Formats: sequence, structure tokens, C-alpha cells
Amino acid sequence: MRRTTLSLSIEQLLASVKKLEGSLRAAGLPPVLARLPLWCLGWYYCAMIDGKTTRILKIGARIGRWQAMVRKMKDDERCCTELIDMDQTMRRDLESTKQTLWELRGICLDVRQLFSNMNYDSARMARKQDAFLAAVGDVLEGASALQGAMASHDAAALSALRRLQAEPQAEF
Repeated sequence: MRRTTLSLSIEQLLASVKKLEGSLRAAGLPPVLARLPLWCLGWYYCAMIDGKTTRILKIGARIGRWQAMVRKMKDDERCCTELIDMDQTMRRDLESTKQTLWELRGICLDVRQLFSNMNYDSARMARKQDAFLAAVGDVLEGASALQGAMASHDAAALSALRRLQAEPQAEF
């Protein structure tokens, strides 16, 4: 997978922080204090990934509601022919969402590796990243399931429309 611009920017930021740590050590600060900028960056990253996880979970909940609605529509005769995705715009939007989530997953793994390369191990950061990766995985599964439900609904709806169109012609 190609490196994203964001991953490269994060790598440059971490390199700058590592250089700052070296400068602080060279200036005579104890190693614990010289490491403080990296700890602050790690703390900020944890706070940021918390927000991202929350937003992704909201997207997952929305996808779950859409999936339930599509399944319900497929089974209800009164509205089984509604919401046909003829131009497949909704499926393309879901595919775009999945691609974005996949890229975010890759960035998270890159950041994990970059912090690890700097000998920065944090149980809190690992938990936050694991929660983020789990949320991304759940939403990716939900989006794929929604795409499948939409395809199934569309097939059933088109079949119902064909039956309805054939009924008046059979009476003549």
C-alpha cells in the first residue's frame, strides 16, 4: 500500500519530536524530561483517535439503521419497490466510505509502527488504537452487509415491478 501524505507528515512530525528530544538531552535535561514532548504528542494522538473512534461508531450506527430499513422494505409488500438504487450511487458512496475507512486503518497502523520505532510503548495508546481498529472493522463489515442487502432488495424490487407490469398484460 502506498504511503499517504498524512502518514508522511506524521512521520516528519515524529522525527522532529525525536530531534527535539535529542536536543533537550544534549542541553542537559534528564531523559525523563527530554521525553516529555513525545509523551505530549502521544497523549494528543490518543485524544484525537478517541474522537475519530466516536465518529466512526456513529457512522456504523447509521449504516446499521439503513441496513435494517432496507431489509424491512424488502419484506414489506407496500414498500418493496421503493428505494431502488438504479444508478448504484448509494453503493458507490458506501464503497467510497469503505475505502476511506481502509485508508484510516492503514494510517493508524503506520502511526503505531512509527511510535514503536521511537521506543514509545503506551498501553493506553495500544487500547485506543485497538478500539479504533475494531470500530473500523465493524463499520467495514456493516457497510459490506448493507451493500449486499441493497443488492438483494433491488433484485426483489425489480422482480416485483416486472410481476406488476406483467399482470395487466395477462388480463387482456
